[in-house]
Amino acid sequence: MSNINTQQGGFQDGLPCLMTSFILRDTVYFARESNSKLYACFMDGRKAFDTVWHSGMLYKLYTETDIDSTSFLAFCAICTNMSSSSGIRGITQSGSTSFRARGKVDAAPRCSTYSTSTGLSVP
Repeated sequence: MSNINTQQGGFQDGLPCLMTSFILRDTVYFARESNSKLYACFMDGRKAFDTVWHSGMLYKLYTETDIDSTSFLAFCAICTNMSSSSGIRGITQSGSTSFRARGKVDAAPRCSTYSTSTGLSVP
């Protein structure tokens, strides 16, 4: 993955998953102390994210959860520089953010993004 967003917590030189777990722990403590909601999403950037229909994933996040608008915009920003590639029978399509490669949009995500909520509701 060449254009990794700086907000991604894993798979970056000098920022191991252990550091991400400490940041997440501190975020949980902060959310508790400030009595605010916390939304956490863990994605495997090497296996799941490049095979998920990004627009569909964001649509489901917006329509099927009670995520607030600030957190939703943060997730959209994280996905801004992402791209997908897929292949079937030797034919490859690269650089699409709306192509459904394989798997399902609602596949269980696994590794490294989180966001806090201020309590605003998205209709």
